[in-house]
Amino acid sequence: MQGAAVIMDQAFSAQRRAMVDGQIRTFAVTDAAVIAAFSAVPRERFLPEGLRGLAYSDAILTLPGGAAGRALLQPMVLARLMQGAAIEPTARALVVGGGNGYAGCVLARIAASVVTLDTDPAWAASAEALARDLGHATVRAVSGDLAEGVPDGAPYDVILVQGAVEIRLDALLDQLAPGGRLVAIEGHRGDASRRAGKAVSFRRAGDDISVRPLFDATVPVLDEFRRPPAFVF
Repeated sequence: MQGAAVIMDQAFSAQRRAMVDGQIRTFAVTDAAVIAAFSAVPRERFLPEGLRGLAYSDAILTLPGGAAGRALLQPMVLARLMQGAAIEPTARALVVGGGNGYAGCVLARIAASVVTLDTDPAWAASAEALARDLGHATVRAVSGDLAEGVPDGAPYDVILVQGAVEIRLDALLDQLAPGGRLVAIEGHRGDASRRAGKAVSFRRAGDDISVRPLFDATVPVLDEFRRPPAFVF
């Protein structure tokens, strides 16, 4: 059994290298710290047994369990979002829609401290347990309304929203430190579950917020940030 586990770990390590070289690097990700972080975190640990064979695919994977559905974004999309956030080693970071903590553990290898937020306490408990198991003592996982953020940990240098958004970003933007960046994917109306959108970076300068487009992406819209259906005449 021990030999089989070693062989499996070696296979996952080879797949992780292939993911970094074939998906992340080829999607214009050049930040050395981001590449090193994705190379180090075992993504398969964040998936149930039945999905581990897809851990390093380029698909959006839906995590079972929890009161709200959560998805692991494609590695290349998540990596490019992190690169767009221009994360410093001293950064305080918040992951919104953190699920069971994969993005938080990747960020923990780049930033000084990470808070990961999800609506379901079960996700928060899973995220914190996995972070501790992988040696990431700087990760704190909490549950609450995604759109309200985590005010008691603010201000943040980086806020990463792991999903598409349409409305309700004001409270998160208020939690940015001076010069802080919020990266997210702005969703557009279309298919109810997955909508074409654009990754953007919001940056705080005093009382002003500037917006910079990053790249095109299609990811699920987070329910807390979904625009209510409007009646059309």
